[in-house]
Amino acid sequence: MLDSKSIPKADSFNGKVEDWSEWKFGFKSYITMLGLSGMVREAEANPEEPEILDMTPEAEHQAHLLYHLLVQLCKGKARNIARGVEEGNGFKLWRALLREYEPDAAGRHQGMLGGLLAPTSWANLDKHSFESKFVEWEQAIVEYERQSHKRFDDDNKVAVVLKWAPADLKHSLLSGHPGNRANFAALRAALMLLIKGDIEYDASGLPVQSPTASRRGGHAQGRDDDAMQVDAIQQQWQQKGRGKGKDRKGHEKGKKSGKTWQPQKATFEGNCSICGKYGHRAQDCWDGAAWDRASQYYNPSKGKKGRGKNKDTKDKGKKGKVKTKGKVSQVEQQQASQPQDASQTQQQGAVQQIRAAEADCR
Repeated sequence: MLDSKSIPKADSFNGKVEDWSEWKFGFKSYITMLGLSGMVREAEANPEEPEILDMTPEAEHQAHLLYHLLVQLCKGKARNIARGVEEGNGFKLWRALLREYEPDAAGRHQGMLGGLLAPTSWANLDKHSFESKFVEWEQAIVEYERQSHKRFDDDNKVAVVLKWAPADLKHSLLSGHPGNRANFAALRAALMLLIKGDIEYDASGLPVQSPTASRRGGHAQGRDDDAMQVDAIQQQWQQKGRGKGKDRKGHEKGKKSGKTWQPQKATFEGNCSICGKYGHRAQDCWDGAAWDRASQYYNPSKGKKGRGKNKDTKDKGKKGKVKTKGKVSQVEQQQASQPQDASQTQQQGAVQQIRAAEADCR
């Protein structure tokens, strides 16, 4: 028996039926370390109630220890049961808890047997999830046999696995060597080989992720990254609006208005003559910086920015005072009166772009 000071504290029991089996498993391990398991098993098997008057001094000491241990750990309904049991008689209290949470009733054992014969939840599981459920099923068989005092034979186990196992595992078992189905031990060994056969291990014996799963994970991660980038761009458009300064209509940018500008879907199959981008006409161009660069060629002497409106302008050339309409004519006269150089050649190209933009706007 171990020193009680070196044993970790046992888990408490909340008194709920659904938590009894799990708590009982841990509690019996705990009392084994305390040296109480032998006397507890005798109390469970004894058809008569254990009385303190009939106990030896050693058994009486263990009964007191078990009683107070159960009182400290049990809560709710379980503690109320302890109140009705003779004080200090831990073996009698343990038998009372067994009668409450594991009643020896035929209907209860039949229900447990029905669940073992038809584990319907197996069919929808993949093989790795099935492994844990299969182990739980084996544990439930052990509990059924202990409580009902009946044996769940190997033929029943083999039949249940072949009927209710996931489709891929069942197909492999049925199409494999018949010796794998001769008994439950052989069937279980073949089943575990099918479940663990595709797991790769590294030099230290630890399982590693398969390359196929890695590639699938990589693609999924890439799609998530792309989606995050698209969301970030949309948020920037919503926060910045149409940029700083003034747009081509003279309104200040960046100020909040009732509506948030969103880029529209392409409805024009061609390139914009202002910014050069595909999918919209010049009259729908939202690039204020491109408008500023293009409109500087209208009046390069004053360096005006913005698209502006066409107004009548006057220009004096060598042939006297000439009245023209539109800023494009003014640029043409300046080009005619001055020798052409590289910058003027660029201006002529810009004039052609502006004319194409005005044609689109009309």
